[in-house]
Amino acid sequence: MSKKVLAILLCFVMLLTAACTNKEEASTKVKKGSKESAKIDVNVNINWIPAVKNDGIFDKLRAEASGVYTTWSYTQGDEATARRLLLTSGKLPDVLAAIGPKGDVEADLQNAKAAVPIEKYLNMPDKYPNLAKIPKLIKKYIQNEDGHTYFIPTFLQLDGQENDMEKFGDWGQMGIWVRTDVLEQVGMKKEDLATLEGFETFLKEAAKQKDSQGKPLIPLTIGENFKGWRAIASAFGVDTFNEANGFFPYTEGKFSAARDTENYKKAWKWLNKIYQDGLLDKEAPTAKKEVTLQKISTGSAAAYLGQMTDLATGPWAAAKDMNDVSTKFEAIPFPKVSGVDKIAAAEGSSPFPWVGAYIMKGADVESSLKYLDWALGSDLMTVKFGPAGEGPKYAWNWSEDKKTWSFNKEVVGDLTSGDVNREQKYGAQPWFFGNTSIDDVTTNKSTWDKISFKLNQKNGRFLRDQGISRENHNFDSVPVLKGGVIEKYTPAITDVENEYRAKFLVATNEKEFESTWEKYRQDLESKGKWEEYKKEWAQEYEKWSKKMDY
Repeated sequence: MSKKVLAILLCFVMLLTAACTNKEEASTKVKKGSKESAKIDVNVNINWIPAVKNDGIFDKLRAEASGVYTTWSYTQGDEATARRLLLTSGKLPDVLAAIGPKGDVEADLQNAKAAVPIEKYLNMPDKYPNLAKIPKLIKKYIQNEDGHTYFIPTFLQLDGQENDMEKFGDWGQMGIWVRTDVLEQVGMKKEDLATLEGFETFLKEAAKQKDSQGKPLIPLTIGENFKGWRAIASAFGVDTFNEANGFFPYTEGKFSAARDTENYKKAWKWLNKIYQDGLLDKEAPTAKKEVTLQKISTGSAAAYLGQMTDLATGPWAAAKDMNDVSTKFEAIPFPKVSGVDKIAAAEGSSPFPWVGAYIMKGADVESSLKYLDWALGSDLMTVKFGPAGEGPKYAWNWSEDKKTWSFNKEVVGDLTSGDVNREQKYGAQPWFFGNTSIDDVTTNKSTWDKISFKLNQKNGRFLRDQGISRENHNFDSVPVLKGGVIEKYTPAITDVENEYRAKFLVATNEKEFESTWEKYRQDLESKGKWEEYKKEWAQEYEKWSKKMDY
């Protein structure tokens, strides 16, 4: 073979190799305008985050700003089932967005050996400056027992960030809600509801009223899985920061779980009483969220036990004006219960993150970190909608004071409508990856005249000031022992709890209630190993409190 022919062949091989390389690079990069962005896949393992279409306007704006283009997939239905199917599918995303770091998610990832250790990347300020600004206490908190760190915390305030503005997250949520128009109809005022007996009197009077269809009003309704019971538990002085499983020092130095307190039983006994008296929605044992909210929207109910979020994202968001019957629901002071000095918390604020990201084995680690570092260094508006700027390219812009902002005119109708379908074309809004230096709700001038915002603000502040929320302490965040009793039996305990809450309501007399209560306690032990659960929690708390004192 001549040298000339050999040279031609070598050139051909080089050209072919270059073409293949370019094709391979193209599969991991997406061209956006004049720039190229790396591409990563993110799975959102949080089932209340709505699924939206990919390749939306916001996706493109974030790619341009961050240099990384993201595609999104979402969990629908049970989070644990979806996550475990994903982990066994052989097709892992680059990033898993999830609740964490303590609990089932990290345990599942550990068992599957699916997450990449990331501790070294949290200390590279030159390359990942925002990851480096995660507070030291949080870095200590997220460390796994094996000495590695897998969880990248997000939706938090970074070192050096200061903000003295009121935040939406500081408002209360869980409450007892009463229709003020019905209160007026029966000749009562909020002051008349100051005691549990006064609240019962209102329910009895409301039962005599008719709705717009001429049907008897439902005096009191409650949400799915009895979540609203926690409002009554608060009135009875039972702390439900971590639901019925949560431990709280009711007496100095001695912890009790909510379900082991005397007033937990009394709270359910009161709910049983009003159910048997016909004052609580007869469908309460099988209530579904959508049906309950429909009763509120149509004016079929006079009072409601539950979270403000459900009202805000449902009936209030759909209300056309303040004449809408759902806008008449207002939070009332928690009724005074005999023997209870002050209400207990049903929710709280924590110094620690509850959401974040895991980078998965086989991922484009560098691009994933690049995107998460950009997001964590950005305010919530930028992460949700893309950077600030003039329309029509950009969705929002700052006001002159740089403390408030508004949607640009081209998108304001869609993005303040409360209609998820109208927001679909814009793509994902992954607010949970940003920092919390600026609250995107209270600073949004485009929504200040919206009914839902006004009612959120008014009632949220009221509930906060009532004491429904408290600060998180180390006993609220005790890690679950891998392979231990708590990890194994929590699902069984949850099943027992849900089964017996319905039975507590429908017990027809005191004797049947007491019998049901005894069976409940027996099943907690036989099915949930409740005594072993508590013993393990105490042991793990002792270890945890030495590491984390707050």
